[in-house]
Amino acid sequence: MVEGAGLGLSVVYGTMKNLGGTITFANEEGKGALFNIHLPRR
Repeated sequence: MVEGAGLGLSVVYGTMKNLGGTITFANEEGKGALFNIHLPRR
């Protein structure tokens, strides 16, 4: 199995922080992960 460096999530987190948004996640072993991105209205 090939795994990435994990930089994508770091970039998303930084972007959300700069925009005043949040990112949350939940995962279940063997089923994957669910990411929720919340952005404020402008």
